[in-house]
Amino acid sequence: MDYVPIRTSTLRGDQKTGFDIYIKIASKYILYIREGASFEGARLSKLKEKKLKKLYILSDKEENYRTYLSANIERAFDRGSGQPIEERGRVIQGLQESQCEEIMEDPTNEIQYQIAKKGAGRFAEFLMAENKAVQSILNVTNDEKSIAAHGVAVSTYAVALAEKLGYKDDETLKQLALGALIHDIGHTETEAPFGSLYEEMDVTKLKSYQEHPFKGGHKVKEQNHFDRNVIEIILQHEETADGTGYPKKLNENKMNPLALIVGTANFLDRMMTFEGVPEKDASKEIMVRGLSKYPLQHLQHLQAIIKEVYVNSNAS
Repeated sequence: MDYVPIRTSTLRGDQKTGFDIYIKIASKYILYIREGASFEGARLSKLKEKKLKKLYILSDKEENYRTYLSANIERAFDRGSGQPIEERGRVIQGLQESQCEEIMEDPTNEIQYQIAKKGAGRFAEFLMAENKAVQSILNVTNDEKSIAAHGVAVSTYAVALAEKLGYKDDETLKQLALGALIHDIGHTETEAPFGSLYEEMDVTKLKSYQEHPFKGGHKVKEQNHFDRNVIEIILQHEETADGTGYPKKLNENKMNPLALIVGTANFLDRMMTFEGVPEKDASKEIMVRGLSKYPLQHLQHLQAIIKEVYVNSNAS
């Protein structure tokens, strides 16, 4: 029998599968979940706990998988589907994680890039058009500290921030969402573990870590299908408005404005997800620590987003 891999992040929602799912142990494929399962609640939590990025199906069930995936996606983006926004958000978050992983694994694949770009446009539209959409994505916690889930969170904050800054052009927002999603692609080329805290790294690892924007940008700019905005987001997302960032110490007037939006969003998610700053303290912390590094307007808008997503939702 022939098996093909599928991404665990795509198995979300209440749609029943039309295929058995296997895990691979050494060279053997072991039946893990039988056909007809759905991936809500405990079943989804169990998959996440096992940290299995890929599972397997029989090759003759690929069409069933594509049908399942398409139905899940379309229901998630359909406001009239009757699904709660929380469930739709989980499916869309998983889809974006999967797109991030696909591009990071093979940036040379132009078809996959265009699929992800189209998906990023739908993602941005979802976030800007629907009440509680941003909250539904950010409520999917990144307990595993994964690079793909971090990309989805940064993309979410970046689009929400861009909306408050008055961005409306669909193509610009699409490229912003995609660039934010894969901004850390350079980490696949560095020695420092992803998510490392600066104070925990020695000089060698810190130097390697700080090379990730350059390495990521160099990796993708050789591919003709990458949009310039996406490349510049990858190259510049660790730069800061005051010129103290890296790798080139650019200041605000030399940066792509979209990269600065992503950088501010990245600053917030790193602080909350990797440093463990509590939601109740995040609004104050971004202002105290980010005031000279990022535009005041960016920080004020992120404070409003934090309030909308965390403070108000917890109070209701």
